[in-house]
Amino acid sequence: MYKVSQNDVIGLIKPAIDAHTLGILAFAQILRDCGIRVEIADEDASKELDALVGRPSIERLVRWVRAKGIDVLGFSYRLDPDRSVELFAQLVEHLKSAKMLAKDGGPIKALWFAGLPPACEKVKQRVPSVDAVFHGDETY
Repeated sequence: MYKVSQNDVIGLIKPAIDAHTLGILAFAQILRDCGIRVEIADEDASKELDALVGRPSIERLVRWVRAKGIDVLGFSYRLDPDRSVELFAQLVEHLKSAKMLAKDGGPIKALWFAGLPPACEKVKQRVPSVDAVFHGDETY
């Protein structure tokens, strides 16, 4: 498991269709209170996730990650647990294909998932490379 340092940049993203922003904003504030730089994805990168399944590339997301110097990518989806697992698994596959993961020479050293508890359990099974999952009841 990757240990985050104050030199890392944490990128947080969610599909634009998911209106649940309070969790991302609260989590971002916790990280900032710890002295860690946080970047929340812009609308273009978020919209790209809405139609991730079957998409040939994730070029807007890749540009955002590179432009912001993202080291750790956190994905949040608090709607349907099955859909969230599918989107996250597809995102990881796209990141692998685009050589964005550190093990492939890319900038992303760790992947995080935030969602409903059933989704978190399914993500750990389907995407064993996920570094951490967050149910939403975590504290400092």
